Order: sequence, then C-alpha cells, then structure tokens
Amino acid sequence: MKNSYKKFIQFLENSRWLLSRIWAKTLGISRKKQYIILEHEKLIYIPISKCGNTSIKNFLYNLINPEYIPPYEYAIHKVDFPCIYARKLPEKYLNNYTIFTVIRNPLERLISCYYSKYHTDAEKIKKNEFDSSNRWLDFDNYLFWYLRKDPGSVEMFLKKIIQIPTWLMEQHFQPMSEQIGVDKITENILIINLENMKDFFHLLEKKYRLKPLEIKNKTKEDKKIITANLPDNLKEKIKKIYSQDFILYEKSLINTNEYLIKNI
Repeated sequence: MKNSYKKFIQFLENSRWLLSRIWAKTLGISRKKQYIILEHEKLIYIPISKCGNTSIKNFLYNLINPEYIPPYEYAIHKVDFPCIYARKLPEKYLNNYTIFTVIRNPLERLISCYYSKYHTDAEKIKKNEFDSSNRWLDFDNYLFWYLRKDPGSVEMFLKKIIQIPTWLMEQHFQPMSEQIGVDKITENILIINLENMKDFFHLLEKKYRLKPLEIKNKTKEDKKIITANLPDNLKEKIKKIYSQDFILYEKSLINTNEYLIKNI
C-alpha cells in the first residue's frame, strides 16, 4: 500500500512537471538558469551538470566559508550559494564581472553521465557514502521512470536519451548550450574547457589564495575508446541533436588557450 501511494505521488509530480514543460514550450519560455554570483570577487559561475560542477562549487565555496568541509561528496549541492535564477543574466553584470562556465566534449559528457548515474553513484548509495535521499543522484523519478533501469550499455543509454526532445531533457544530459543561454550572451562568457580547467583555476587560486581545485567524481572509463566503438550512425545523430554543444566545445578550446596566454 505504501509503495502504491509513493508511486502515485511520483506519477502526479511527473504529470505536473511534464505539463509545465509543455506549457513553457508552447509559450516559447526557456528554463531558468542558475548564476552563482560572488559580488566581492566580481565572479559569476554558470554551473553545467557533468562538467566538473561538484569540484568547482567546492572550490568557490572556499571564498565564502574557508572552514567548510562537506560531510559527503555531493553535499555542496545543498549549500546556499549567493545566486539568481533567471532565463537571462541581467545586463548590469555583463561588463563588470568575470563570467565563466566549464564545458567538455559533448559525447564524452554523455558517456560520463551514464557511468556516473548507473554505476558510480549507485555504488556510493549502496555504501552509504552520501545522502541517498537526493533524487538528482539518479533518474528514479524522471519522465515517468523512463530511465530508472540501467539500459545495460552506453550505446543503449544514448539511444534512449536521443528520443527525448531537448526541452524535456534532464539536466545531466540536457545540451550545455541550453544551460548557458548560448544564443544570448556567449560573447560575454569565458568558456573554459574541462581538460584545461585546472590551469584556469590555478590562476584563481593565486589571485584569491584558495586551496587547489580538487577533481571529484571522476569516472574511470576511457571515454575516447568508448566513443570510437560507438556506431557511426548513432554518433551522427548525437552530433545533430547536440550541434550547438559541439560548436561551443570548439570555441572553448580556443577561448581557454587565449585566456591562459594573456593571464599566465
């Protein structure tokens, strides 16, 4: 009886969420984005899931509370950062702040998502390594349980998620470009590449006398080998759906190098 009631509540939550997304899509309203704003340092960070987000938030929180020690790995996501939620960053911030985000190879991000959600996080929950009550740790209650069970492989996971319209995608595989607002303010954003982000954060370490950036939740699988073994037609479909992300990724490689050359 208890499980039936729980499932019924989840069904209602899913229905409400789906109707709100359909209504927003009909009206042409994009999702609100989170902008973490550190006023004193004139820094703004735009978080993107599966792009070093946990590590970066832990790093930045040292500016607010240097004594903070997270009780479990994802605890930082429950911390109240000074931030705003908006569909577009207000213009008053565009010229007076360093606005940055971190992105990565789009296909490798999706591969990381699969292993993180169905393997790494699942194992940590079993070992009680962090608060397992957080729904965002997995896909248990997303889109009427469409992704609840492990599809069995990266390939099957990719085949399932590309059936979902981007405006319904969960944040861990939603296009990065949509989480930034790529069509609005990319000219004002420093787009850092994940592979070189330690060099960028080393500059912040020196400037603000912070602890070194610690990379957390890194999956062990060789994503380049996995990518090479995926069917070509599947990779082409992903490139089409995530086309803006691939453009953004190429931009980030140039953007990061230019910034480092100027500032090192």
